Amino acid sequence: MSVAPWWVNWLAMVCLMTAVSAPMWLLMQSDSDTRGWLFFIVKVTAFSVGLATMFALIQQPVRRSFATALAGLNRVQRRQAATAISRGDIPRDPAVLSAAVRLATIALGVQRRAPSWAKWFQRISPILFLAFAVGDFINDKNRHALAYTVFAVLLLVSVLWSEHVRHRTQSRVDLLNSAASAAGAAPPHSAADYPALMSGRKQVLIAVAIGLTTAIFAAAVTYFADQPNRTLKRDCVNAVHGIYYFTEHKEMIDGPTILPNGPSLSAYQDWSDEINRYAAPIPEGDIGVSMHRVASLSKQALNLVRDARNDPDAPQAKTTERQINYYKIINQMYDETHQVLQACDGVFH
Repeated sequence: MSVAPWWVNWLAMVCLMTAVSAPMWLLMQSDSDTRGWLFFIVKVTAFSVGLATMFALIQQPVRRSFATALAGLNRVQRRQAATAISRGDIPRDPAVLSAAVRLATIALGVQRRAPSWAKWFQRISPILFLAFAVGDFINDKNRHALAYTVFAVLLLVSVLWSEHVRHRTQSRVDLLNSAASAAGAAPPHSAADYPALMSGRKQVLIAVAIGLTTAIFAAAVTYFADQPNRTLKRDCVNAVHGIYYFTEHKEMIDGPTILPNGPSLSAYQDWSDEINRYAAPIPEGDIGVSMHRVASLSKQALNLVRDARNDPDAPQAKTTERQINYYKIINQMYDETHQVLQACDGVFH
């Protein structure tokens, strides 16, 4: 048992929860999760802080009983009394011995007064998570299965440790009581020795309140942290639509079609306008620069078509030159679209 201030115990609980939960969350995280380490840190921190806070609040009645049992002792005596309930020599100081008896009695009383459903769930939970692990192994979800297996082992260790602590505390209670009776330092037992646990209804309300608070906090942080990803996805959606419109109109990207017998000039105009419409809202960046370049090149292609249509009697050499230049523009547009697709790779997974 620790006699440290509540916030020290709370901080230690947060660190313990983080150390246990971080590997679990990491194993459960999907390979396609693109939200990065910030989301992972927020998730683990919110879970650890929320759970530690819930435990700290639920344990307040017990801590008050411990504080009452240690009242009147100095720091060294409190530490001696706390140590005596689990190990070490029997205290010789009657005040310390009396406090140790009360502490051990309280600790044992808390374990005995735990709800039967809580004891049952603690014992059955390792089997439950082991069943989850077997199911995931069968479905080839090996990382999830490993996470469940590790968690089941941790729960089993927790159950065995709780049983060990209970038997050890009972032995120490008997030993301390015998020593206190022999020394005439046995304290009278009262209701304070067996503190009333927080009601189940109040525990549920605290759990719900903390769960909602941590969920809202985690959701808010995640929302703002994920803003760049949402912006990237939106830009990639516009870019992909623009690229699709460019590449799907095969009649527009074949050199000979710029001649008067090809698609109408208005069709080319619509083609260029649509590409520019998709590129316009994309800001400058890896995607924006390339898409704006594609849009600009589509206008150059439109101008070449317009020149060819306005000069139908141009010499063959001039017509061939225009067709070659059109091919070059189209190839440049393809090069730029490759840059866009590389920048958007994995965004839609």
